[in-house]
Amino acid sequence: MNGVSLVKIEEPLSQSCKESLGSCGEERGGSSFGWRTVMGILYCAVACCFFSCMNGFSKHLYNTSNITTWEIVYWRSLALVLCNLLTAQFSGSTVFAIPKKISKALLWRVITGFIGMAFLFLQTKVMSFSKATSIFFIYPGFTMIFAYLIMNEKITRYDIISCILSFCGVIVIVFDPNGSKKINETEVEAVWAPIVPFLASIFCALGDVFTRVLGSDIHPALPPAYFGIGGCICAPVLIQLNYYLRNAITNYNSEIILCLFLIGASGFLGQLLLTKAFQLEKAGRIAVISYLQMVNACVIDITVFHIPLRGLQYFGIFLVLVSGGGLMVLKGFDIIK
Repeated sequence: MNGVSLVKIEEPLSQSCKESLGSCGEERGGSSFGWRTVMGILYCAVACCFFSCMNGFSKHLYNTSNITTWEIVYWRSLALVLCNLLTAQFSGSTVFAIPKKISKALLWRVITGFIGMAFLFLQTKVMSFSKATSIFFIYPGFTMIFAYLIMNEKITRYDIISCILSFCGVIVIVFDPNGSKKINETEVEAVWAPIVPFLASIFCALGDVFTRVLGSDIHPALPPAYFGIGGCICAPVLIQLNYYLRNAITNYNSEIILCLFLIGASGFLGQLLLTKAFQLEKAGRIAVISYLQMVNACVIDITVFHIPLRGLQYFGIFLVLVSGGGLMVLKGFDIIK
């Protein structure tokens, strides 16, 4: 997602995953409603608001300053490291004691997490907020595909239908000539820009799968902390390279510093609440609430950035929302298996 889905997995691990990248597990939870369900849904809804705010603040920075994506990635990575390492340390987890059997999976989690985070911020620069978020939310389909390829998880005909409808929705959004556009969008940007949220969805989906591979062998705060460390190492190099190529430097003022702080804080709080939501209730029931981010993005685009939805974009968003969200509802409430 716009953050990292950290599901704490407690069930026994399958032998195939143990022998390959690490360990994996199954979703938690029962099927009855109760306070856990209500609180889980509430936590996820608030988390979605924090994630939407995080991306909204980054969009504001792009609109009002010459800050680069790598600078945002660096400060976001630093916030991930500090907040998550402190969380792990206070919970009694050994920060740097990583079991050897999951080291390979953790490395892949770092790589995919860093790349996914970069594309996640870049997408708000090259496209309208609502359009980028709508395209990004085909990532549950990629998650299913990668879970099948990496972890041998089952894909049903309902999963296939959902993926096809989601991709159809994205095609409608991308190729609608009357769809919403970011301010001063050029024809060249209109062609290549949709690739960015598409790549963001792929790498975020891979990151979620590798988090699942890690399972309960590692504290849930540590995977984002480690790919945050990767970001703190790689981003400064890319910042310097970008400075060399553009010969431009960002002049930090109080507004930029405040926005960067809010990006770090809202991202961490969103991740924390999302983790808690998955611990309280079944992943199928909770994950559908994450589609609230699409609604939030549309509201923010219209009210804050004054970019209205146009043309067939409504229909494309509807297809993505219904295909992905509908499948999660049916699975989450045990209507289909």
